[in-house]
Amino acid sequence: MHLDLAVQGASSEERVFTNGTLSQVDRNSFHIEFPDFYSSTLFYFHITDLDLNVVHSTYAGLEREIPITVYAAGLSAAKDASRKLQFYFRELEADYGPYLHDSFTAYITGSGGMEYAGAAITSVGAVDHELLHSWFARGVIPSDGRSGWIDEGIAGWRDNGYYTSTWPADRDFTNLANFSPFERFTPKNCYRDGSSLMAELDGYLERKGGIRPVLKKFFAQYKTQAITTPIFQLFLETELNLDLHTVFRNYVYGGLEKARGQLVAPRATEFFEPTDVPSSAAWLGGGSRHPAQLTEAEIESLR
Repeated sequence: MHLDLAVQGASSEERVFTNGTLSQVDRNSFHIEFPDFYSSTLFYFHITDLDLNVVHSTYAGLEREIPITVYAAGLSAAKDASRKLQFYFRELEADYGPYLHDSFTAYITGSGGMEYAGAAITSVGAVDHELLHSWFARGVIPSDGRSGWIDEGIAGWRDNGYYTSTWPADRDFTNLANFSPFERFTPKNCYRDGSSLMAELDGYLERKGGIRPVLKKFFAQYKTQAITTPIFQLFLETELNLDLHTVFRNYVYGGLEKARGQLVAPRATEFFEPTDVPSSAAWLGGGSRHPAQLTEAEIESLR
């Protein structure tokens, strides 16, 4: 996407912060070009006439220098976040590989945060969490609400010190991905339960260096691409030479509790959607009849 942005009738000069390539046409007119792999959740631009403090720095990355822009109402917050980002970049590149995006921009405000591709609105305390999302969430990109638990699980696991849990797991079944394909929102339990799954996988691989090297390979293979939970499961199974069907059934798809509207998860390879949509005749088995009526449990799970 290319964005032409013009502010009319403004009494003061506007400033634009973005994760695209910005050029200023005149006093209050701008042109922004975004990378072609961006999906709707990756764009960031902020136009403002506020008197904000801006700190520019550069991180000497593994492959190239990365420009960093941090801005905030308070200069001390901007400086603090800018200083900490040097350490976080070094850590995350070592764990997951070279930084993908052209730059990193952070608006320091409030509490918590929200990630974009090479950008974030965040507090100083959450800037490391949001930076990690430039690898997982806005580097390897979840295709829907049933896949967003992956990046939050990784980020939550890191937030908790990359702890290791026993394998196999011994905890209540949990649902992270067994929702309608139209579900847009990542479930709130992804931080806790997704983190637990990462810790358990790390425990299984403790003698082989843990799960982080596998996640590094996952990022290298799928960066700039949209992924699904079944793609992630199949990748792990291939890399670990391990059948994770039971693990994902219980701790990603909610187990076998059909009475609560849960559907038993099929094998990961059965989840891949065809590249071509079949004709209506083929879809209906060659005839003109409607598909079978949904059961109450199927309707409830789709809700």
